[in-house]
Amino acid sequence: MPLAEDVRKTLTDPTPLYFAAGVIDKIRQEAPGRLAAARETDTRELQEKLARQAKETQAKVSETLTGLDADIKRLREQAQQYALQGVGLAAEYAVKAKEGYDELAVRGRGAVASWRGEDDGPEVNIERTTVKVAEPPQEDGPEPASDRNTAAETASTGGTTAPGTSPKGEES
Repeated sequence: MPLAEDVRKTLTDPTPLYFAAGVIDKIRQEAPGRLAAARETDTRELQEKLARQAKETQAKVSETLTGLDADIKRLREQAQQYALQGVGLAAEYAVKAKEGYDELAVRGRGAVASWRGEDDGPEVNIERTTVKVAEPPQEDGPEPASDRNTAAETASTGGTTAPGTSPKGEES
């Protein structure tokens, strides 16, 4: 039963009582000297001393508050300056981000065009055309020469022609 032993030891230990007795004895020994010093003290002198200390304290407090007001004004101005700098930097970074975005978009447009096989140069549009194959010549006579040339050219170009040109390669 450690708890019971601790309680018993605490209650039977005289040390706290000795401490209280020592404090009382010290006060009894010093009390006559302190009472005599208090009786001999001039109250006017004590009041002047307290008033002087109060004025010094008040001067220090007002000086601190005045300095604090100046510091607050300075800090407010610095905060405004930093806020404006922050807004300026944010605007600058937004412009740079927009420029970078636009640059990457142009680059991506070119990459997609290249992946699609549309990258033949600066904005060249290739039109795909369908060519009808002429029926085999009838035995009545030979095939007209113009139809043979068109079919041969279309076959050699893979069925594609550049914009603004005819299947024969002529500008329109």
